[in-house]
Amino acid sequence: MREGREAEFLRLWREGVADLARQLPHATFRLWRDRHHPLRFQSVGGPVANDAELDAIRGSDSFRASMDAIADTLESVEVTAFELVEEVG
Repeated sequence: MREGREAEFLRLWREGVADLARQLPHATFRLWRDRHHPLRFQSVGGPVANDAELDAIRGSDSFRASMDAIADTLESVEVTAFELVEEVG
């Protein structure tokens, strides 16, 4: 995160997630902030039904536009996909 851009980042994240939530009404989106490095965030969303659904979302014009808009507020960004291996509780 570029220092001083936190409010802009949060606004853009919320806008992007609102669009994703319309496309994935079964998903939950969370934004985590690193307690020790307050300019570091992790955005987590899911679950997605399958890889095809994930690829379709990531390939959409709205996702790319959202990522392009938010990228300017960040030092770096990494988009990846995780799968649940185990859950307790």
